[in-house]
Amino acid sequence: MKRYSPFIIILLGLLVGLQGCQREIVKPLFEVESVATLTIDAGLNTIETHHYKIEDIASTLLAQLKTRNLSMDDIQVIKPQVVVFTSLDNETHFSFIQAVTVDIYTRKNPIEAEIAFQEFIPLNTKSELTLFPSLLNIKEYLSEELFSIDIGLRVRSFLNRNVDVRIDIIFQVEE
Repeated sequence: MKRYSPFIIILLGLLVGLQGCQREIVKPLFEVESVATLTIDAGLNTIETHHYKIEDIASTLLAQLKTRNLSMDDIQVIKPQVVVFTSLDNETHFSFIQAVTVDIYTRKNPIEAEIAFQEFIPLNTKSELTLFPSLLNIKEYLSEELFSIDIGLRVRSFLNRNVDVRIDIIFQVEE
């Protein structure tokens, strides 16, 4: 019995400790979708991170709150759910991109917060690139009618022509 006592104590400790690790399931209220376009310039060098600022993107959050008879006080969290880059010509593959970040900011809140990123983009990436959303609560950024994004791109190869990109952003609103 003495040889099994440390094992039993550890096992009981784990069982008691894991009982408190219940995850609260949060039901999203709705989603806020926004679309922006970007032209990636030909001839970008492979050393620097190139930044593209897209300003005054419309947010439908306030309109959606109004149609649901809700206010900003009724929501606790707004977080990025999906950020997708799509080549508008469907021929250009995003394998020329090495890494990308997307930061959000507003005129009232010029401090940028990362909403999505992707490092080490696979070489077999086609004409659609899905980024990893961050876990930040960006409620204060979407409380206005307009927001802006700063896209940071590092390329691994040179482009011989401009690439037009559609950026779909979906935010999840939670109670």
